[in-house]
Amino acid sequence: MQPEIDAYNYYVQPGIEWKPVSSLTLNVGPQFARDVEDAMYVDTYDDPTATETYGKRYVFAHLDQKTLSANIRLNWAFTPRVSLQTFVQPLISSGAYSGYKALAVPRSYEFVPVPYGGNPNFNYVSLRGNAVFRWEYRPGSTLYLVWTQERSDNQSQGEFNFRPDWARLMNTDTNNIFLVKLSYYFTM
Repeated sequence: MQPEIDAYNYYVQPGIEWKPVSSLTLNVGPQFARDVEDAMYVDTYDDPTATETYGKRYVFAHLDQKTLSANIRLNWAFTPRVSLQTFVQPLISSGAYSGYKALAVPRSYEFVPVPYGGNPNFNYVSLRGNAVFRWEYRPGSTLYLVWTQERSDNQSQGEFNFRPDWARLMNTDTNNIFLVKLSYYFTM
């Protein structure tokens, strides 16, 4: 008899585009995803008593993961020669592991309960964003100003809680990169 597998996933990803004038476009695409896995791989450790699995314990667990994210774009053409493009992607994800078990027999879906002392639970937050300002100051000659920011943090709670996770994301140290590119078109 085949064991019952408790695994499923779903996501909701609506999107909207707002264009109040021809030179300005805002796209917002939030997403919520839920993934439940019956036997997610966690770890491997040596155990000489595990003769069926060649002296190793392959630990799996039930995983319940929730992720909230968004893709946000703003494109603004001030003039045909001057524009600004921005992109922001916040993400909050949590995963809670439970019901630890080890593979009983290779190439099977048979498990035996095991005590597991680790804590693979996670609460991961990240924010990525960039802005590109483009100015074509003469035909074929362009100045680009680029700003990229990344921030992320990981904790091992495993419980999805939007408000504290969002506050932690906003207070996380940032990595900022600034670039300038200047091109000049020579005519003869």
